[in-house]
Amino acid sequence: MQKLKKIRLGYIIFLLISLGVIFLTVMFMSKREPEAPKYEPAPPEAPRLSSLGAIGESLDFDSEVRYYEIKVPAGNPYLPTIWANAVSADTKLNIYQAFFANSSNEASARIYLDDGKYKNSYEVKFVKDSALGLVLQYDDRYTFVPNYALKDGEAFVFSVESDSGNVTVDQSGVIRVIGVSDETSQVKAYVEDRLVDTLTITKTVKACLNMFIVAGQGNAAGIGGNIEESIKPLAGTSYTVELDDRAFEMKDLSSGREGFTPALASQWYLNTGEKSLFVQTAVSDVSITDWTQSGEAYKMALARIDYFKNKFAEESSPYSLSRVFCVWLHGEWDIAQGMKSDEYIYYFNDFYNGLKENISLDMTVVIPVRASLTKGDSHNEIAPVCSAQYMLGNIYEDLRIITRIPDNSNVENGMVGADNLYYTQKGYNEIGRDTAFNLFNCYSSNTDKSVRKIEVFGNTHEDLFEYGETIEIEKGETIRTVAVVSPLYAETTKVNVSFDSKKLSYSNGGIVEVREENDGTVAEMLFSCGGIDFRFNIKCIVEKNNSNVDKKLYTWEFDDLNEISGLNNLTLSKKSLADQYSISDGVLTSANRQADFNFTLPVELKSDFDWSIEWTGVLYDNSIILGNSFSTKGYIYLAPFAQNMGYSIRLVEDNGQTFYLPYGDYAEQCRVMNSWMIEYIHGSKTIALRLNGTVIAEIVVEKTFSFNLTNLFGRYGSDNVNYCYSGSIDELKITFLSPVYEEQG
Repeated sequence: MQKLKKIRLGYIIFLLISLGVIFLTVMFMSKREPEAPKYEPAPPEAPRLSSLGAIGESLDFDSEVRYYEIKVPAGNPYLPTIWANAVSADTKLNIYQAFFANSSNEASARIYLDDGKYKNSYEVKFVKDSALGLVLQYDDRYTFVPNYALKDGEAFVFSVESDSGNVTVDQSGVIRVIGVSDETSQVKAYVEDRLVDTLTITKTVKACLNMFIVAGQGNAAGIGGNIEESIKPLAGTSYTVELDDRAFEMKDLSSGREGFTPALASQWYLNTGEKSLFVQTAVSDVSITDWTQSGEAYKMALARIDYFKNKFAEESSPYSLSRVFCVWLHGEWDIAQGMKSDEYIYYFNDFYNGLKENISLDMTVVIPVRASLTKGDSHNEIAPVCSAQYMLGNIYEDLRIITRIPDNSNVENGMVGADNLYYTQKGYNEIGRDTAFNLFNCYSSNTDKSVRKIEVFGNTHEDLFEYGETIEIEKGETIRTVAVVSPLYAETTKVNVSFDSKKLSYSNGGIVEVREENDGTVAEMLFSCGGIDFRFNIKCIVEKNNSNVDKKLYTWEFDDLNEISGLNNLTLSKKSLADQYSISDGVLTSANRQADFNFTLPVELKSDFDWSIEWTGVLYDNSIILGNSFSTKGYIYLAPFAQNMGYSIRLVEDNGQTFYLPYGDYAEQCRVMNSWMIEYIHGSKTIALRLNGTVIAEIVVEKTFSFNLTNLFGRYGSDNVNYCYSGSIDELKITFLSPVYEEQG
């Protein structure tokens, strides 16, 4: 028994000692710094850094150690710049600096290495530590919340004690930094005469500032926007210098502004914690030729930019310039003037190379043009200029399309104003936010920048091609291609294009043409970027087979509802009211939009062949002349009096593609009896509007299209939506080639 007691006693003593050791170990561990994340070691063959450092900070570098941590003061400290060198000069090295997102306490810089076979990465994390003090940047706003619970009837009274006078405080406890100083400042909170808390600001430093050069024309300037509806950035985080300000005064953006800049500024600060300055240089109604290095717009912009770069370089400046961006939003003017893709690219290159040489831009970003513009009698489609802008994003590493919001902006969804030209403030807000999101992700160390897909469109941002599909075109015919790399913030958006140059040609505007020596075989187009590709085939049709088509000519003289040959007579549609139209002396009149007529045979107008629609008539109001009773697509809408449609004829084909033929100065000619014609010429890919035989508008349509029309003066849509013809028609004639139909008895 004695032995048993000794054993138990020894066991108890051992247990107590063990528990004590565990307790001491836990206590010791609780006081240790948290361990760094356990990084998996890189493969032995992976590339390594030869050196790594942070400006102004000491870093104990070891090429095998991939994680480092640097503590910085609380508040809004200025982050040190990370630098690094790879062991091999052949290794691709990318350094992404750290951003303290607004209110964040941690931020990481990352260094990525790629030797073509193996990859490696390093991380330097910055962690805010209040033990190192509180640092604020110039013009920061910081709210002091005292550690004291106010009682009924009590209120805080704040004051500043500082020899440098670098901070102020209002009676809401909001501190504003008004100077840069290494001296300590104290902000004190009193309740009556009793000091209840003190906030110590260790020092105030220069503000990190990003300069955005806003270039282009009216939409870049924010025309059509609304200050009250704009985003309101936080005070002291963003500024604007207006075009008409000769003194170049930096005004706070916190009260808002027309255009996209407040939304961009707000989102940029939210993501980066860095301030922004928008230097307004956009000029309304100017061609890109004014932005070449000999142009007045370019010279004006360069003078403003030089002023601020020199100002921020001064030792006394409270700002430290971090990055310089150019935001380009332009194109409507040159669309209206019929500029070609290669011309636009030529002029833009002059502007772009001039800025790079004179200013050392970090990146140029393009907000692509979204719509066509009518200027008098001149009207051209969006395709040449818009495709040129997308092409520029495929050419340069430091230039990219930064948002695709314009692709889906229109009058109907409220993103564009009734003039169909300038964005609404709603549209500007969305563009600004998306621009900031994509631009931030170009620089964020936490974002996956791998290329995920390439989309190729047949014309600007419409007619999406399918991977591997075969497109048939005739010898000498062209198609326009636009390649878009996703995501927009991918590490590279530079696209390589490969093709058989003996069979095809490829121009700067993305236009593919079949060469004359093409023997009718299939040729492949290959677009590649970042290890991702997109392929499609082009088959040359040496001679098109027209054996299955027939020429059609339908004429209605409106002595009754019969077509002159009797092949395509009209019947009143079921939705129509018989007493709402009349026929007299060869003229059909429908004044109240309550009558339309079904064709005996449908009318198909395609991009494969020539066709024309001729009529002599008077128009009382905007109306459909040809339609489809079963769809909201497939109709021709005469809208000479509709401002939101540019006073034009609106052609909406079966897939929803929309083409506009503007009346220009001839809209009022619709109110009297005149002869009109819409004519499509397949060889030149043009749709023209003729008045009494004279062309008054013409557009080039390189995309394929098809209209399947079932109604004359056609109603479409729901029972409550009525756009039937309002006016008088003396004669109407349709000429086209069409697949052969069996006649219906």
